[in-house]
Amino acid sequence: MVCLGVEDDLEHFTLSVMATRIQDLLAELVFWFSREFYTLKQLKSHEKIYFMAACVKPGCIFMSYLLNNLRAFPPTLKRLQVSADMQANIDWWLVFLPLFNGTSFIKPQHWEFDHLQFTTDASMTAGRATCLDECFT
Repeated sequence: MVCLGVEDDLEHFTLSVMATRIQDLLAELVFWFSREFYTLKQLKSHEKIYFMAACVKPGCIFMSYLLNNLRAFPPTLKRLQVSADMQANIDWWLVFLPLFNGTSFIKPQHWEFDHLQFTTDASMTAGRATCLDECFT
């Protein structure tokens, strides 16, 4: 089922966004990356990020940040400066989006393996994981 540009696949527990939406958002973020100031109208025009935040949980933090900025935008000012926090979020999206395949998993309400202890550690050259008394490299 597709709702607001996000496809819900409840059989496979996934949420998907079309590649064209990812490319559109990437283009918009490149535009924002070069900005020093923004207007209220520009801040309201972030509808593309709404779709992405539905699939990318860390994106919800950026959405929350944008919505807080909307509420706090002083009516007496025509524009505000892009803050360091906003720039850091834009930088994160610009690094993440080219790597994102458009699909995220939906966590079921109940995990059958909640009692398992699973840990991972990774670097650019190697990675390891442990599950109970097993170690995987």
